[in-house]
Amino acid sequence: MKTPTNRIELGGQGMGEVSQKEIECRALELARSDGREAFNEKDILQAREEITGQFASTHAPEETTSTLELKEWDTPPGSSGFQHPKTQIREEGTIAEDLVNEGLDEADHNTRAQSGDPQE
Repeated sequence: MKTPTNRIELGGQGMGEVSQKEIECRALELARSDGREAFNEKDILQAREEITGQFASTHAPEETTSTLELKEWDTPPGSSGFQHPKTQIREEGTIAEDLVNEGLDEADHNTRAQSGDPQE
């Protein structure tokens, strides 16, 4: 089931409309994470997109630069790519370490956001 636009949902139950205060609070978090004391218009737009799920896009999400020029949807875009150099496969141990480090970074971010620490 799709969440209604401009509504906040917590645990599957609606919490109501998104207020400007909630958007500004998230924009302030974004500004502080960038080391600034005040938010700007870019922070407001990003916060609104994160909270409401509405992204300021001028075209459909399935459109890319190569598909915008197509006249028919079933015409494949020409290939102008190159062969990527082969890379070594990483060991599984490093993947697990990366996941643990990502979790620690996220926990650190949440702790800093709750304490109001601008170091993040």
